[in-house]
Amino acid sequence: MTKVEIPLSKTKMSLLLIGSIAFVITGILFIITPETFISLIHPNPNTIRIAGIASVLFFGATSIYGARKFFDKSVGLTIDDNGINDNTN
Repeated sequence: MTKVEIPLSKTKMSLLLIGSIAFVITGILFIITPETFISLIHPNPNTIRIAGIASVLFFGATSIYGARKFFDKSVGLTIDDNGINDNTN
């Protein structure tokens, strides 16, 4: 059987990284100036600040993961005689 190697998509990884960084920046804005984002749905600035903290924590972790995967040189998926080697996550 021949060896099949499928590389990781750098386009998808870069979109993940850009999106994560955008959410981190938005979360930082929520933390610094929650009064700017007050609306009828969320009139409490503390709720907006908590959402900003959650956004920075979660999307900060995903941006670190995305950066590590973007610069990873290994193949994403390998199919050969030994079986399937999944290196996508």
